[in-house]
Amino acid sequence: MPKPSFAGCVLRRIDGPCSALWFLTLAAILCTAGRAAAAPGDSKDPVAVYLVDAFGATPNVASDDDSPGIQAAIDAAIHFANASGQTAVVRFSGGGEYRLKTGKPGRGYLDLSCVDGRGQVILRGQGAKLVVETPRLGLFFADGSRSVTIADVVIELATDPFLGCTVGSVDTEQRLVVAQPLPGATALADFPGYSKEWGWIHDKEVLHRPKAGARSSFSVTSRTQDSADGSIQFKIKPGVAMGDFAIGDVLSFHYRRGNNFRLQRCEDIRLEGVVSYGSGLFFVSASHVSGLAVRDCAVLVKPGRVQATNGDGIHLKYCRSVDISDCYLEGLSDDGVNVTGTLGFVIERCKFLDKRRHAIALDTDIAKYRSRDGLIADCTASGNGGSFLYHDGGDYSSVGVQGNLTGGNNLTSSGARVDRGMRIRAADGDQLLSWSRTGAVMVSGPVASLKDGWSTRWSIVHVPTARGPRCRVQAQTLEGPQPWLYLSGGAEVQVLRSVRAEPRLDPWQDLIDDQVWVQEFLRDGTFRLRHELKGLYLGWAIGEEPTVMLTPDAASLSAWQFVASDSRR
Repeated sequence: MPKPSFAGCVLRRIDGPCSALWFLTLAAILCTAGRAAAAPGDSKDPVAVYLVDAFGATPNVASDDDSPGIQAAIDAAIHFANASGQTAVVRFSGGGEYRLKTGKPGRGYLDLSCVDGRGQVILRGQGAKLVVETPRLGLFFADGSRSVTIADVVIELATDPFLGCTVGSVDTEQRLVVAQPLPGATALADFPGYSKEWGWIHDKEVLHRPKAGARSSFSVTSRTQDSADGSIQFKIKPGVAMGDFAIGDVLSFHYRRGNNFRLQRCEDIRLEGVVSYGSGLFFVSASHVSGLAVRDCAVLVKPGRVQATNGDGIHLKYCRSVDISDCYLEGLSDDGVNVTGTLGFVIERCKFLDKRRHAIALDTDIAKYRSRDGLIADCTASGNGGSFLYHDGGDYSSVGVQGNLTGGNNLTSSGARVDRGMRIRAADGDQLLSWSRTGAVMVSGPVASLKDGWSTRWSIVHVPTARGPRCRVQAQTLEGPQPWLYLSGGAEVQVLRSVRAEPRLDPWQDLIDDQVWVQEFLRDGTFRLRHELKGLYLGWAIGEEPTVMLTPDAASLSAWQFVASDSRR
């Protein structure tokens, strides 16, 4: 590979917050690149364009390591933007394939740190593919950066650790499952760390879709393989239902190291048009980031594999002002978007398909405060092992949920879960359980009078406790989840908000206010709601104005059923 020409270079002093150094600005290269017109995502016309090929990267040469050349172009752009306050663009050859073989432990292959915000840095891939040799190392890392955009790149793993296999036999008594690896699977001895804990069972027809009716994951006490391509013997842990396994099922196991994007203490970061065919852990991991936009991005299952990432799609913790829109996430081994301790977020027009857990999870990590001021709108979720929206049963009245389409999700048996809002109808009539913003609860006719301030939409929030499964009944409006169905001290059924100072702890208390019910399922999909403290059933009384009541016996008027509800009402 010939060295780039430095004829006509200008020697310029560059002072930035990261370092003060003498730096060669490649005038000849910039002249060749020209002052490119602003592309989508550019805040203004770029002043400097840095071609990664001119810094030593060699697209479409599989034997070369392109990491140093790409990093040199990034470093030059960062120094220019910091010193001048203007826009610098790092540009890849359109459609080129770049191999990343060396990086920094803890910082991944490409380091975008130390952009102080006086200028903007844009990585414009133009459809280039970045092939990661070691997924455990991670790809992009940014710490303390400001005003960075990464657009139009494709991410793929060169050596994708992959443990997928087809079940050949199940020994229920010995708790032993024997499975044959799929073509191209990694030998068990070569599989990387964090992979010995758990896996999941896939659908036989859609290999990256969780098996319907099975738990979202299973754990093992041991795994053994006699030869590199021989069958694998899984010893299943006690507590896992052996009935979940059947001959022909596809199993996969996991490793969890390395993110496509690891962002921390950053501001104004944009990811646009990024397509990923896998990561060691998360597609995007963001901590203490303010002003994050992930738009028109996709995580897809690599052909011949059974999963994409080995963790969440987008994982947020203590972030501010987040916009996730028009994204497509499939085949993830965990949640689609995990939002923890984040203030001000929008998740809209996203599709969550065929993955192990929930589409969107709120505050599943330990945090000092709940996420709030959010909007989840016009998303689609189907074929997932969990629910559309998962949270622990706390007060999320500041989170709007509207216009979402969900169906075919498994609704996992662990944790609280919320699918779409439904209507609750009396089993022996056409009366609907209704509520008003005044706090009143009643039963009404088949069509509730919304103009009169009554709503009939509810969600059942399931909470596991040491006493067994419990639930809360949460009112729903266009603006999102509202208060809980509550039994006041006078045994009057009302709708009231949580009164605890620490609502995050509510679901884990021995007694959860007066808001806890036991959902007893009956025949034909009907159920009863029994108040945990009082032991009385929620029912209704016939009269001129049918009213909600509590009854000590299991009368027919205490049975209810779900009916579909327009997601926008």
